[in-house]
Amino acid sequence: MNTIKKIEATLIDAIAAVTPWLAPLIPAYLVYKNMTQQLGYPVIFGLIGAAAVEFLGLSAVHTAVTFWQWNDNHKTERAPFWFAFAAGLFYVVIVLTVNAALDIWRGSDSVKIFSHALLSLLSVDAAIIIAIRAQHARRLTERDMARQERKAERLAATVARHDATPAPSDAPVTRQPATREEFVTAWSANGHESVAELAQALGVNVRTAQRWVKGE
Repeated sequence: MNTIKKIEATLIDAIAAVTPWLAPLIPAYLVYKNMTQQLGYPVIFGLIGAAAVEFLGLSAVHTAVTFWQWNDNHKTERAPFWFAFAAGLFYVVIVLTVNAALDIWRGSDSVKIFSHALLSLLSVDAAIIIAIRAQHARRLTERDMARQERKAERLAATVARHDATPAPSDAPVTRQPATREEFVTAWSANGHESVAELAQALGVNVRTAQRWVKGE
């Protein structure tokens, strides 16, 4: 019984993974058919137009969902969700116009002109998506760099505090080994590098440091 349930779950997961990629084929075909038959585009440009419209819609939806999730988790660094949403809405307008309006008002010059205008604006919509995704990628890179810099500063401060030696005129002072919390913080900040080297730098027994890292 459990084997049957596992097979069923695997089959459903496979269907769920493949089906979303099949769905855009139908509107893509309709775009191709109406571009070539009603708007008079050559076959090659009909294929390019169908692919561009559907890939643009997929990119817009994916970008909008990504930005929405980011904004839901980050209250200060906001991603331009509404630009991505507008790009997705533009995709819907193109699909409805080319796939539906052309059939409803077949032979209407106004609808054909409007369709040509929308298809001409595809490059603008694509440029917006590329720009906001590049901006978000730069935001993530700068955020990671700032995080690494803060970790390096914390590590340097911890090591400097425990490696500081008294001035010649001062009385000798016995250096206190780092506490468990200080050691684990420094070890996390330096990118989980050698436990032995950090233990030596912070005056901690190596075996003790290894137990701390393991959470013992």
